[in-house]
Order: sequence, then structure tokens, then C-alpha cells
Amino acid sequence: MVASALEQGETRHFQIALVGYFLDGRPYPADGLAVNSTNTPNFIVTTEGFSCDGFFPPDILDRKHRSEPARAGVVRVRVDVNERDVWAIQDTRADIFPG
Repeated sequence: MVASALEQGETRHFQIALVGYFLDGRPYPADGLAVNSTNTPNFIVTTEGFSCDGFFPPDILDRKHRSEPARAGVVRVRVDVNERDVWAIQDTRADIFPG
């Protein structure tokens, strides 16, 4: 559902509930990830789940990322999510219940 919507260029937003993800290969605990074509560009399906780019404030990242120059207060990293770590997906598009 998420991959097909983003691949087709739909303006949809998803909230992924999960137990963690990998940022540039390093594990981080997490409880959610907002996924859409703007916040998580370069979205691809992988054999384990999905991968995309993400933007995070440097102060929540490990030292390697803190030393990278932040643009607009964020650092761009590669986000890898394993399907086994996802426990819910919510489609949060504005027009899900049109009036």
C-alpha cells in the first residue's frame, strides 16, 4: 500500500508504527516514522522492508552524524526499516473521508 502510493506519485501520508529503524546502518529505537514523498524521498522496497532518505535533528543522532553539516537544522540520512519491526500503518491523507 505505502510503496504503490508513493511510486505512483500520490499525495498521501502514512504514519508507520514500529519498534526501530536503521539510520545509515546504525540501529535506533523508535516508535513511529512519518512517510510521504516530501519527508522521505527516494523510497524503495527492499527484501527486508523499505528504505528511504530521512531528515533528523543532529542532536538525536550518534556522533558520526553530529559532525556532518546540518542544513536547515537537520541531517539527511538513509533510513532502513525491516518489515518485522512494523506493527501498524495508518494512511493519514487528508481526503481519506471526503465530505
